[in-house]
Amino acid sequence: MHPKELRSVFESLARKEGEKNPVVSRERKMLSVKEAMEMTGLTELFLVDKLIPREGITALSGHPGSGKSWVSLHIAECVAKGSPLFGLYKTEQGAVLIVDEESGVSEYGRRWKKLATDPTLPIRLLSKERFKLDNKADLEELKELVVKNQIKLIIFDPFVAMHSKAENSADEIQSVMSNVQELTKLGATVLYIHHHRKDGLFKGNRSQGMRGSSAFSGINDSHLVVEKENVDNELKINIYHEKSRRGETEKGFSVKLVNVGEEGIRIEFGEELEEQKLKKEQAKDAILEIIEGGDKSRQELIQTTASLTKVGDRTIKEAIKELLKAGLMSRARIAGKVVYKPNESVQSL
Repeated sequence: MHPKELRSVFESLARKEGEKNPVVSRERKMLSVKEAMEMTGLTELFLVDKLIPREGITALSGHPGSGKSWVSLHIAECVAKGSPLFGLYKTEQGAVLIVDEESGVSEYGRRWKKLATDPTLPIRLLSKERFKLDNKADLEELKELVVKNQIKLIIFDPFVAMHSKAENSADEIQSVMSNVQELTKLGATVLYIHHHRKDGLFKGNRSQGMRGSSAFSGINDSHLVVEKENVDNELKINIYHEKSRRGETEKGFSVKLVNVGEEGIRIEFGEELEEQKLKKEQAKDAILEIIEGGDKSRQELIQTTASLTKVGDRTIKEAIKELLKAGLMSRARIAGKVVYKPNESVQSL
């Protein structure tokens, strides 16, 4: 193709792209130091004290079956009522919108029944309506709903279904998150549920387990990581506060799923996770990821876990013992050698 023809084609494509994404002019306001300082403290910093920043973006992440949806439902209920989260963290009362693209109406109904949720609470559900945050019409519709219904908290479950971009592309995820920020400018707080990746060795920082681009972590104002633990037939969800842009992170703590009657569930605060316990949980995470990559002898397992986590041998041995007891991994004798391997019968809850 002649250079002039080639240039003509490029210019034509550029014009068409510009028509699809027109530049919208808007007035940008500069603030003085004095004006910025006067705005400080005009609103509460948190929708949920210390954990979920008001008009901010919070990630709630974990592996499939770790209890993310149960925790998010409890957060929704507490904000809708204005009651303390887990009986401990003060909330600002307001309407909640849950945008669901995974579970469906019947599953949400089942969970609300188990939690004995008050049906008159200002919680609204949009389920499997195919909302895409990178679709301009969908975003505008969502913004209208937020304003019309005075929504204080929006929960996206799961976030991967809320856009059509490549989650490993920093540029593409940044554009999606910019749209999410449009919702926070309207006074809404955003909590999005995200999965952790299955592959890759444990890095010692739970926030690094999130699937996709690092742009997710960069935009978060707060990040909560959940992990399920079953000890002596008692189901607990450990919650770790990995990031807080508006203050110190909270110490890790657990919540309990307590059976009420034959079918009900109550979620309540369990206990603060002590430093030694945190290290043991860290070792458990590493052990499970190590054996996913192949069977290991006891010594190999201890050495590899220690090098990845900097946790002591004694704690690692206790972690191995508890994982075996919980049925999360097993021992086998192969070619006269005892090795540790994943328990294939364990299914995600």
